[in-house]
Amino acid sequence: MQRRKKRRTAQRLPALSILVLLPLLVTVTMQNMQLNRLLDGIGQAESMGTAGGSGTAEPASGEGMAEELLIGIVAKEMDAGFSEEALKAQSVIARTNYLDAEKKGAKTPEAMPTEEMQKVFGTDFPAVYEKLKDCVNATAGETLMWQEDYIYAAYHAVSSGMTRKIEDLYQDVHMPYLTGVQCHDDTGAEGYLA
Repeated sequence: MQRRKKRRTAQRLPALSILVLLPLLVTVTMQNMQLNRLLDGIGQAESMGTAGGSGTAEPASGEGMAEELLIGIVAKEMDAGFSEEALKAQSVIARTNYLDAEKKGAKTPEAMPTEEMQKVFGTDFPAVYEKLKDCVNATAGETLMWQEDYIYAAYHAVSSGMTRKIEDLYQDVHMPYLTGVQCHDDTGAEGYLA
């Protein structure tokens, strides 16, 4: 009886390991793809004569971008059920990523169209839209900068208990604002191992 139980446990261990490591692998892969696109954009901008990091950043006023567009971007990137503070943080990230992509001539983040939001949120649409609008407006013009340029605003919903320094993944990339920190609360997040 004990042997059978041990054998069953040993047989289930690889599947359990895959279930635990798969979200981490997907997150790292997606971040890698996004970073490569960013680095390609920096290389293109430098070849066009606009050095990424030594020049002056465009104003964070949202010129060239309607703040209304951010409502759809935030709606697409994050569940509107999160707290207002989380949605405000996502609004700043979305604005930073949008303006950075626009500056580099890269593809800008896509917004969820209002019609799609109406379908997704149904009868809650007016309240959800107002909540998102309030969060975007509360952060109007705010961006994340490092040495007078927009940062690479990487984000994720849940980590595996710790973030990683960018240099751990890419030795030739210098982004000192992307550091490794403990995130123990993440391992207790809803649906983390579900």
